[in-house]
Amino acid sequence: MNKDDYISRAQKALLNTSAKIAERLRNVDEFGVTETQFRVLELLAKNEAHKVTDLAEKMGVKPSAVTTMIDRLANNGLVSRRHDDNDRRAVLLSITEEGREVIRKFEEKCRGMIKGYLSHLELNELEALATIYEKMENIDI
Repeated sequence: MNKDDYISRAQKALLNTSAKIAERLRNVDEFGVTETQFRVLELLAKNEAHKVTDLAEKMGVKPSAVTTMIDRLANNGLVSRRHDDNDRRAVLLSITEEGREVIRKFEEKCRGMIKGYLSHLELNELEALATIYEKMENIDI
């Protein structure tokens, strides 16, 4: 086999494994949120507070769509709203501790799933895989 053959094998295995993992992780229903609502929680978890318009821009949707999602998330206690002290017309959104717990549980699910795959590897294989991924992570194409 030549280098191109190994690249093809690696590509196929990587894409197939990634697709399987992504499909299993796409189901966030068990956490009481939709995929889009989960994305909102992730965005809110990164910063202290967001305006609806900023969140809509980051998501590529209209502010009215974000407002509808926030209504549901707020009703479930996952997001809180408060008026901006500098601009009383603006509403700032923050993730609540319950919202952070949804993210923590999802991350636990991710770790468990990845661990399930990687636990089948020997220590030297894990070391090689980690080294390869770290190297790939730093390649700028």
